[in-house]
Amino acid sequence: RERLLALRHLPDSRLSLRVETGEGHALFTSRPIALDRADVEVTLAVPISEKPVAGNAWAALAEHLRHARIGHLNGVVRLLSGDGAIGGPTAGLANVSILTRQAMLDEMEQAFLDPTCSARPAASRA
Repeated sequence: RERLLALRHLPDSRLSLRVETGEGHALFTSRPIALDRADVEVTLAVPISEKPVAGNAWAALAEHLRHARIGHLNGVVRLLSGDGAIGGPTAGLANVSILTRQAMLDEMEQAFLDPTCSARPAASRA
């Protein structure tokens, strides 16, 4: 934080933000952001993986929902939108990454919006 504050006082100071997976794969790199302003606001558009969520992540979520007695969709969305541990006493997957949580929310949303899975292939061809 102190280094960023020091950079703000240098003329033409800029920084770029890079978002990576735990394995070091780049998901997003921002354009250079000027630091010579009073407020610096950045919006990151990080893509969500198109790979399906692994079955063990869904099993851990189901175990957690049963154990925590969460039965309403808004409770599931609140859980996935947060950063608390997911997994019951025997789930074996105590920490689900934010990218996996977002992919789970995306898959749940797609199940409601397109239950026959007919729109996604058409959208990918467009």
